[in-house]
Amino acid sequence: MKELAVTPPLHAYMREHSSPPDPVLERLLAASREAVGDLQEMLIPAGQGTLLELLAGLARAERILEIGTFTGASALCLARGLQDGGTLTCLELDPRWPEVGRPFWREAGVEERIDLCIGDARETLAQLPAEPGFDLVFVDADKPSQPHYVREALARLRPGGVLLVDNTLRDGEVLLSEVGEGTRAVQEANAMLAADPQVRCVVIPFADGLTIAARRR
Repeated sequence: MKELAVTPPLHAYMREHSSPPDPVLERLLAASREAVGDLQEMLIPAGQGTLLELLAGLARAERILEIGTFTGASALCLARGLQDGGTLTCLELDPRWPEVGRPFWREAGVEERIDLCIGDARETLAQLPAEPGFDLVFVDADKPSQPHYVREALARLRPGGVLLVDNTLRDGEVLLSEVGEGTRAVQEANAMLAADPQVRCVVIPFADGLTIAARRR
């Protein structure tokens, strides 16, 4: 079985041979780094934004749910990948952070596609009906709640829909037995997806780990 270690030079090569970063996204990420201070590790890299846009487009998504929006970089990319007339529903606890991204959503012409819901994602999810199902769900919120978000996302995902779960490798901590609450919850969510007969999933070593799952038709 062939497994390739992604060394820093190889990672640089991958960046150089991918589509160049989007200028609006780059400016949004720069503004985010200035605004969030010590929370910069919560920002997606530009390459992941490109991947999210591509996956939304490949899924021909008309309805997307994002659980955890932060400063709106991933929302910008997901909204760009929507089909014409599509809608992105964003769940975010802290109203400060999406305001960083809003001017960039407007500049990119996607602000009207985004329905921002401020509040506890657990409570907001409970109010979302199971039908009609979402075409794509992106989970990138507080890690202790990851199993709950994954279960709720699957319940609202249409057959054939795509589930994306971020930070599923936790900088390699998922291999350890003694871990904190967040990593323990990620381990639980990972195991749950791998064992679920309703989905097919793969974990890719992109950024801090991204799980791509599809609900069986």
